[in-house]
Amino acid sequence: MLCLLLVVSLLTSCIVKKDYINRVVKEGEITSSKSKSVVLTGFDNIDLNSFKKTFAKNYPTNNEFIEAYISEFITESKKSGIYGNYKVEVDDKWKELDKGINADRAVVDELFSNANADYVITFSNFEITNRIETSYRAPISNNPATATHNSKEYCVLDVEVSIYDTQTKKRILKFVTTGESSVFLFNFSQTLLKAKKRSIQHIINYIKSGRITYNKY
Repeated sequence: MLCLLLVVSLLTSCIVKKDYINRVVKEGEITSSKSKSVVLTGFDNIDLNSFKKTFAKNYPTNNEFIEAYISEFITESKKSGIYGNYKVEVDDKWKELDKGINADRAVVDELFSNANADYVITFSNFEITNRIETSYRAPISNNPATATHNSKEYCVLDVEVSIYDTQTKKRILKFVTTGESSVFLFNFSQTLLKAKKRSIQHIINYIKSGRITYNKY
C-alpha cells in the first residue's frame, strides 16, 4: 500500500502545470448568467508566424477565421450556459474599440447605447506560432546506441479578449487566452482546430470560474 501511494505521488509530482490565461487587466466585475446578453465582434488583425499553409487551407480569408472563431465561441458558451443571448456584430464601426485611447468617444458611446446587451466581447490580436519541444532519453546500461532524442511540434494560438460593460460604457476585463496542440501524424489542420477550440474553452472557463491553470497539453 505504501509503495502504491509512493508511485501515485511521484506521478502526480511529474504533471506539469501551465497558465493559459495571461496578461489579465481587471477593471470591473463581470457576471456569467443566462439572464445576461452579449454582443460579439472580432478584428481581423491576425499575425501568422507559422502554420500559414494550414491556415490558408482552412480559412481563405482572415474574416472567415474570425467568423468561425466567434461561431465556435457561441456554440461552446451555450453548452456552458455562461450567457443567455448572443448577437454578432460585423459593422466596421465596432473596429473603433480596437483603437484604445485613440477611439472616437462619440462613436463608442453610440455603439454601447445601441448594443441592446449587457456586455460586449471583442476578439483581436490573433497570433499563430509554433513551438518545438525536445526530449532526451538516457542510454540503457551506458550503451550510447540506446539513447534517443525526440521532438514534438505545437501549434500555439494567442487571442486578446476584451469585455466591456454597456451600462458604464467602459472596459471591465482584458486578457490573453492561449490554445495549443501538438501535431499528431502530420495532421496540421486538426492541430490548428484543436488549438483554436482550447483557446475558446479557456476563455469560457475563465469567465465562469476564474480558472487560468491547466495540466500542460
